[in-house]
Amino acid sequence: RLQQERQQQEREARLQQERQQQEREARLQQERQQKEREDRLQQESQQQEHEVRLQQERQQQEREARLQQERQQKEREDRLQQEREQKEREVALQQERERQEREDRRQWEREQKEREDRLQQEREQKEREDKVQRERERDILMQREKK
Repeated sequence: RLQQERQQQEREARLQQERQQQEREARLQQERQQKEREDRLQQESQQQEHEVRLQQERQQQEREARLQQERQQKEREDRLQQEREQKEREVALQQERERQEREDRRQWEREQKEREDRLQQEREQKEREDKVQRERERDILMQREKK
């Protein structure tokens, strides 16, 4: 019976050791799985951060590109505005030159007309004076003939 009890105790001790061994292995397995989960979550988190950073960089580039386009558009509009204003100034100057030329021509025509009128008056005055002179000379001749 003592033999049997010793063998029974040995079996129980062995079973106890095996249970403890299995529990250790199960615990180690769980720890490994936990570590793998944490590693995977860490990688996913890093991946998300990387994607967020890339997204932010893309958005920044898009903003800069849009601002660049807006600047170029503004420069084009400013240049066109300056060209329009320059053209308007040139047209205004041209119109002013043409107006001045017309005014000068009218002034010259007025003066020319005045000169012609004066010459005409002088001719008519001379003709009247010549006529009076001829009449006087004729009267004198007639008076002489009567004597």
